[in-house]
Amino acid sequence: MDLYFPKFLNNGLLTTASETLWTPLNLPLTAWYDAADAATILEAVATGRVSQWSDKSGNGHHLLSTIAASQPITGSQTLNGLNVITGLGNAAESVLDPVGNQTGSIPGLDSENFEIHVVYQTIAGQNTEAQVGLRATFGGDIISGSWRNGGPLGPRSGTNYWFTNGAEEFPSGTPYLLGYSLDATNAFMRKDGAVIDSLEPMAGPSAAFNRFMLMCRGGGSNKYHGYMAEVIVTTRLSDADRLRLEGYLMTKWGI
Repeated sequence: MDLYFPKFLNNGLLTTASETLWTPLNLPLTAWYDAADAATILEAVATGRVSQWSDKSGNGHHLLSTIAASQPITGSQTLNGLNVITGLGNAAESVLDPVGNQTGSIPGLDSENFEIHVVYQTIAGQNTEAQVGLRATFGGDIISGSWRNGGPLGPRSGTNYWFTNGAEEFPSGTPYLLGYSLDATNAFMRKDGAVIDSLEPMAGPSAAFNRFMLMCRGGGSNKYHGYMAEVIVTTRLSDADRLRLEGYLMTKWGI
């Protein structure tokens, strides 16, 4: 979906009045998943559930769900009038990844030059697991959402929460734009465009992520129970480009 944001003319993100059309294709994209674009969602004939969420970046990093019991749902819920993909939150872990069985990653995904921006909403009153699961050869869940009884999510790194009482920052039943940006020096987490915490760099023996998953962290007793609207993965962005992206996503999804 292409959107026009006239307010950007007033805060310097557009330099001329003719510069009116901006999409994520203007960014150094690694991958782009958009539930509002029906052409990017393939449904399995046998189940009617999502078997593939296609990458709009042009890089071909499509996400699959090959196990019928783990396939999420499309076409049943909306956010701001736009379709979302729904994680079932049941005993079978909903999963979308490059292989379809919690083992794949995107080639070249590097924890020292990485951003991910996710529009999501967990379901009120439900236990839930990760909206994003990233793992690396230096161990553990590098970025994920930790579950809480009742549904609030508090992102974490490895076994350590990003911040004390993190669950209170993302109460369930409300849509959010969650952003992570990492390089060799800094690791930041953003909520609706505002930095809410930072960590020491997550460097280790290897900076490469060897798993990339949505609606899943590759384990855990509670499964992702909520909606996934849009996910954009890039290399590190300039402040101006990040503001444009945040404006695009928050306007589009009504955040």
